[in-house]
Amino acid sequence: MSKGHCGYAHLAVGDDTLLLYSYCAYDTNRADWQEIKKKEDGEIAIDRDSLIEPEVYEKVKRLPSGKRTTVVKRIEREVPYEDLLQAKKIRIQNASGAWDFSETGIDKVALKIVHIIFSEYQKTGNIPDYPTWYV
Repeated sequence: MSKGHCGYAHLAVGDDTLLLYSYCAYDTNRADWQEIKKKEDGEIAIDRDSLIEPEVYEKVKRLPSGKRTTVVKRIEREVPYEDLLQAKKIRIQNASGAWDFSETGIDKVALKIVHIIFSEYQKTGNIPDYPTWYV
């Protein structure tokens, strides 16, 4: 059974220097969650140069048929989120529906969405347009 904690983001601006997401955080256990769900009043700004590239390994593999194919393996690297937040490479403006905050006062749902953005970028090389989180 889920807790009903949710969040989603929408890529508003994505250029060579900045990724700007508007995001929403809501708890389905609250009575007014449907109104809060419609408000994308939080912001997540990520400097493009803070995106960490994964380790990429290419290997030529021989198939049973005798053909050769190239296999690409992407290994995710650890992202120093705290350092990026302190250096203002990641900036978060909390949404109005936020209810759970970190020790530094940042919405934990926004931090989860940031983690999803970085992870998806390292896995696929693409920046997600609509990252979502639901527990």
